Parts: sequence; structure tokens; C-alpha cells
Amino acid sequence: MTFSALSVTIPPLMTDRLIFVLAAIAAAGAGARFDPVRLQKFFFLLDRELDGECGCPHFDFQPYRYGPFDPNIYRLVEDLARDGLALVDTRRRYRQYGLTVEGTDRGVRAMATMPEHVQIYFRDASRWVLSLEFRELLAAVYEYAPDMAVRSVIPPSRPSTRRDGPVSAFLGGMAQAFDWGAAPSGGRRPPSTTESLEECWAAVGDYLREAVDREGTRVERSAGVAGP
Repeated sequence: MTFSALSVTIPPLMTDRLIFVLAAIAAAGAGARFDPVRLQKFFFLLDRELDGECGCPHFDFQPYRYGPFDPNIYRLVEDLARDGLALVDTRRRYRQYGLTVEGTDRGVRAMATMPEHVQIYFRDASRWVLSLEFRELLAAVYEYAPDMAVRSVIPPSRPSTRRDGPVSAFLGGMAQAFDWGAAPSGGRRPPSTTESLEECWAAVGDYLREAVDREGTRVERSAGVAGP
């Protein structure tokens, strides 16, 4: 599929892959923001599910520390940012990626030229990715694509349960760090290896980071400041 019909509204040097990225992010809605993990997982799902449509696959995902990863996605969004169509927010610990008003408008117009079922999948996938907590998302992606879990620093066999607040999210991570099996004496025993304990403590950091980001967003919204 080509996008030559969009030459009036899309910069002429834009590749089909850039237009695909623009349309997909626009499907998430005005003001939507993706952190690096969610951006990667969003386009991974699109690439696999839309294989053979709209130029997919556009990327070369490889298993990495947090599942499927292709650094070219960041470069494409940064290219869009240089054209004034995307935003790359570096004020938080983890970057936030989104579109400008102009980028959203052009992305929506680009998406409208695509088959209806592709548009629906864009919206459903973006909504799903943005609705899940960090470990929930990884667990679901690993279940969908076990081949992408082989280098993960988060054990794929431990999907998290949904937690509603920042305190409970942090305590959830702490609980995983101290998720010891029962010892013969009826007490508790630590994990058998240093490596497994390190993975659990990494989970604490993941939960805490997620909790802080969500709390920051809640405070911004309650103060009337636009947030992701």
C-alpha cells in the first residue's frame, strides 16, 4: 500500500514507514503519550498483527531486556519531531513520545486512507497498551510472543495483577522481592540464587517507577495541567 494520495498534507519526503508511525500514534487520541516500553510494544503488535498490510512489517524486533525492541522506532519519532509533528518529552526519567496538534491532524488524515480494520486495530492496540501497568504489559506480550522473552530481565512466568494506586503498586513489587517459598521449618527461605533475587529487586524498581509516573500524572490532572 502506498500513500501518494496524501502528498498534499504530508511532507513529500516522508516514507511510508514514517506515515505509518504517524497514523498509528494519532490513533491513540490527542494528547496520548507513550513511554519507551509502551511505544515499542505498540509497534511490535502492529507489525505482527498487520503483517502484509500497510507495508508491515516495518521493523526488525529482537528480544531484549524488556521484550521486543527496535531502536529505529525512536529515530522515526525523532524525525517526526524535527518536522514539528511529534513531541519527545525528556523532563521525566523515561521519555514520553506523542504528537503535536498538527501531527495528530495529519496522522488522523493518514489513518483515514487505510482499511477500516487496520484503523480499528490501531485504536484497540493503543488503548490496550496504554491501559496496562508495566509488568502486566510485559507478561501479556510474553504470553503472546514467547520468542521475545528469551533475554528478558523480568521473569515471563510471573504476570502481575492489576493494582490501583501508587502505594499498592510499590508494595506489590516488594511482595515479589520477598516472594519466598516455605522452608521445612515452617518459616521462609530466600530465593536459591543471587540472580533471582536481583531480578526481584529489579521488579521493585519497575513498580516504583510506574507508581511515581502514575502519581505524577494524577497530580498534574488534578491541578488542571495536561498530562499523558
